Amino acid sequence: MHLRANNNAHQNGSRAAMPSLLVGLVYDERGNRFTPAHAVKNGKRYRYYVSQAAIKNPGSSHRGAVRLPAGEIESLVCSKLRSFLGSPHEVVDTLALLGKNAAATQSILAAAQEWSKRLASPAATETRLFIRSLISRIVIHPANVDVLVDKHGLRSALLDGGRSTNAPGAALQEGLITLKVKARLKRC
Repeated sequence: MHLRANNNAHQNGSRAAMPSLLVGLVYDERGNRFTPAHAVKNGKRYRYYVSQAAIKNPGSSHRGAVRLPAGEIESLVCSKLRSFLGSPHEVVDTLALLGKNAAATQSILAAAQEWSKRLASPAATETRLFIRSLISRIVIHPANVDVLVDKHGLRSALLDGGRSTNAPGAALQEGLITLKVKARLKRC
């Protein structure tokens, strides 16, 4: 039991000194996963997400992003989630809440508004768990970023106050919605 808990903590980065919010969720359009990394220069810590393709094949040329600034991609994803959750129309349309139980719909919309506000500071542990319960995958394209959100995970997280513990990537394809963000992430 302890080994499984330790392995999960290692995989989701929750034991790191400065945990990476999106560990295990970021991929490029070819399916290469990005791994958190950091560098220290003049006493300042710089966090990145580095392509596994670049790590496994150093020296070869790679199309697309090889290393992304962690703060930039994390901020972009949180901002898109805040915008989405802060829009009652988008939440209702996405979760197909029209014509459903009015009390449950109001509860979901109130929770979405609350989480939209909370995502302004994504460093809190409960916020990290909430984000990880929603996002199935983040795909980096040259001109945009796709945030794939699990509809079931979203509904569960909003109904149970963000305590849902869905594993990233566990969603069924038909249960995913794509939040597109136009962005050109600077390579570093």
